[in-house]
Amino acid sequence: MPDLMTVAETGFPGYEAAQWYGILAPAKTPRQAIDAIRERTVAALNDQGANRKLTDAGYIVVGSEPGQFKSYLKSEVDRLGALVRKLGLKAN
Repeated sequence: MPDLMTVAETGFPGYEAAQWYGILAPAKTPRQAIDAIRERTVAALNDQGANRKLTDAGYIVVGSEPGQFKSYLKSEVDRLGALVRKLGLKAN
């Protein structure tokens, strides 16, 4: 769509939107359980057929370590929280 303006061209430079999927567990879940869930999840994501279907649908398959995902979530909460405060948004 060569005539469609980008978000930056409409007056929002630096705009970013992403969608992600992850597996979360309650606090104090035993590390052994976390490791087992991650191992099986990564194996499923690395399955050739499953991975091909996901990438063909436009997904970027990551399968990060729990600490990396935690850091990503924190950075998103910080970034979006700052935006909410800047815009003065309130929940109804």
